[in-house]
Amino acid sequence: MDVAAPAENIVALGDTGEPVNALQGREGPVPIAGTSFAAAYVSGLAALLRQRFPDLTPAQIIHRITATARHPGGGVDDLVGAGVIDAVAALTWDIPPGPASAPYNVRRLPPPVVEPGPDRRPITAVALVAVGLTLALGLGALARRALSRR
Repeated sequence: MDVAAPAENIVALGDTGEPVNALQGREGPVPIAGTSFAAAYVSGLAALLRQRFPDLTPAQIIHRITATARHPGGGVDDLVGAGVIDAVAALTWDIPPGPASAPYNVRRLPPPVVEPGPDRRPITAVALVAVGLTLALGLGALARRALSRR
């Protein structure tokens, strides 16, 4: 569903039950805004529509939301989709219910490409040779020192 919803200058309830329109930030009040709030508006409208029209299918709820959205003009676009949701219109307008199911544009995703990690065998071999050589030289030095004391 491509629609727009309020996402700036949001008024919410504070922890005391009073309305708030900003949160305290480091440098002062930060206005409440963002797509998370817009999603809540659309979800809330969908819930109200399910309660008002219990026989509508999910596809028909989507149709009702998009059919009653207010578009600034020019039809559907990438900026506001079908327009800004209009809860009053969606809940009260007499419009056809729309198709019971929507054709979903589902496509199978290719399996993820698993790239093998780097080959660690050469560095492991070098490390083992270095440890072995250090151990052999250390033991040789200790043996030579022990033999020279006799």
